[in-house]
Amino acid sequence: MLRSPRRKASGAIITCKTTTCESGYKLTADSPVTRTVADAALIFEIIAGYDLRDPAGLPVSPRRFDTNAASLNGIRIGASADLGYAAVSPDVRAAFNRALAILDTCGAQVTIDDPGLDPAFSSIR
Repeated sequence: MLRSPRRKASGAIITCKTTTCESGYKLTADSPVTRTVADAALIFEIIAGYDLRDPAGLPVSPRRFDTNAASLNGIRIGASADLGYAAVSPDVRAAFNRALAILDTCGAQVTIDDPGLDPAFSSIR
């Protein structure tokens, strides 16, 4: 479920999604959604910076991200749509497989694998 309001920043929308797991535990994540790689790089440069208000933060040098297309030849990618246990809707699985096909077309070596993880929340039930 998306909570309002959405905050807009430089071609991006910051959304907050809360998911309730079968165990009743809630996961919440604020994340940027952008239309372009350049917008994603810009947002990441902003949110990855040091924030004096964050007691766990460490001063880091500003970083610029290259948004030029590069070859994926020789890049190895391990992928799992469901981590071996999670329920994944057919639409999400199809989109995941399309994304993997694009990576493969770009030269990446994509290996589908099940990491054999147990459900993440089985230990807190």
